[in-house]
Amino acid sequence: MNYSGQWRTNKEISFNQISTQFTYQPSNALQLSLLPSFSVSKNKLQYVTSSIFNNNSRYIVAEIKQSTLTFPLRIDYIIKPNLSMQYWGQPYISRGIYDNYKYITNPTANNFDDRYTSYTNDQISFDTGTYSIDENLDKTNDYFFLQPDFSFVQWRSNLVLLCHLRKEEQKFVYYSNTWYFTSAKQLFII
Repeated sequence: MNYSGQWRTNKEISFNQISTQFTYQPSNALQLSLLPSFSVSKNKLQYVTSSIFNNNSRYIVAEIKQSTLTFPLRIDYIIKPNLSMQYWGQPYISRGIYDNYKYITNPTANNFDDRYTSYTNDQISFDTGTYSIDENLDKTNDYFFLQPDFSFVQWRSNLVLLCHLRKEEQKFVYYSNTWYFTSAKQLFII
């Protein structure tokens, strides 16, 4: 079991990952390996979008919590002494959830909390996948942006068939495939 983690002062960015490896070799000709991994990263100033308000740019940011799960699988199989097959497949599942929306006011401020202004509950509202901002509280929406939450599922795979014809000559067939699905809807809860 392996663990890695990193974070910055004020905990504005953090990353934690846990992983392990399992290998099973039922015969000299076959080996199976699985390397599951789970990580959680957080960023308090993740860019979301930009807008214009009173002829000033608004760089909108939020806190994001991203959870990622992977299960790389590898199969090595020796069919004959001069013929082998290698397969690698990896499901990759990631979910990002944004909250605590704010806009940048002083990006180079020494104090982290002085770099932004958070929207109050009176300034921000959410309806059907869209955030509306009434920054000056005049009961008129000043700008909008779409909910940036995401779910991403991907399956990557490679298959190699390797044939050793002579001592220094090899022929191989290679196949690669990637399948993915992306959605703003919640695919899993982490």
